[in-house]
Amino acid sequence: MLEQDNTVDVLYAVFQSFISDEISDFNSSVYYSTPEYLKYSYLEGNLPCYWYYFRDCYWSSNGCYSEQKQKITEGHLMNKKINYTFLEWNVQGAGGSHDYSTPKFVIDTIIEKNIDIVVLVEFYIGDNFDYVRQSIQDNYHIFISPFVYEHNQVLIALNRDKFNEVDIRNIITTNPMDTKFPEYLQINIETEQDKVFSIIGTRIKTNCPEDKKKQFDFLNEEIRLIDTVICIGDFNVTSTHAKKLLTLASIYGPRTIDNARWSFVHKNGDKVGIDLIAVKNIRISKNKKDDLSEKEGYEIYAQYDWNFVNKKNGYEKLTSSDYLPEFTGKPNHAILIGDFEV
Repeated sequence: MLEQDNTVDVLYAVFQSFISDEISDFNSSVYYSTPEYLKYSYLEGNLPCYWYYFRDCYWSSNGCYSEQKQKITEGHLMNKKINYTFLEWNVQGAGGSHDYSTPKFVIDTIIEKNIDIVVLVEFYIGDNFDYVRQSIQDNYHIFISPFVYEHNQVLIALNRDKFNEVDIRNIITTNPMDTKFPEYLQINIETEQDKVFSIIGTRIKTNCPEDKKKQFDFLNEEIRLIDTVICIGDFNVTSTHAKKLLTLASIYGPRTIDNARWSFVHKNGDKVGIDLIAVKNIRISKNKKDDLSEKEGYEIYAQYDWNFVNKKNGYEKLTSSDYLPEFTGKPNHAILIGDFEV
């Protein structure tokens, strides 16, 4: 669809195409889809099952995105260990409720920290996605799981200083409407140094216990199929329970201590650490410190960062020790920060 095309002819062609009938089905999610989704569906001639944003308007074709990337490597540096920093954050997009827009301080925090791998769960392509994209695309390759109206997404951003476009082997996701699957985005990596590993961003949905068990079973199976993987996200269970449910991975995270270390506060005031790391054949570095570990003289595998909870960012008198209300459009989980070696 070119800029110089006659507007009347283009409109006529669109109204005569399959997309017009799809939009007219008010019982489908297409009616609620973004203009970008509709545009690229029309251009591709079908409705893709899974969509991703990759650089400028790079969208997948029908089915799971798995386009293989050709790359040339010079030498074999398999024995040389490479360190990657990561950040995971539940930003409480809440399925786009209340005309959701990603808060500016979320983007500012990502840019300021300059982390290698950024995983945002409970993300949602909101009203200001163009701002989000334009703010970080110069520094990051951006990948986002499928957009479905009123359903959360997962965003993974890979720092361009650490990852090249040709490092991306393929991408896998799940149907966000299926309750037996978690919110899930997997990127398989093969670097120029011949480092082969997978990055998974996930959030276990807070459905009934049977559905949560199915979601963990799915994660277990995916981890079984991967040789080297780091899975970061909001597991909606503590590390003790995660270790019982994810039997094929090692579980890491800051050891939760009341009044010292947690990632979420329940309505009743209970503080829990539910933003965690699951790895297989990857070493999590034990080199982080927080106020408690600094005071007692030891290092931890990862840390929870609550520094964003302040009046400037709209939290008024609330602190990290308070229950942070739902559906405010602002994150109510701590930022999980760590690094690993592969």
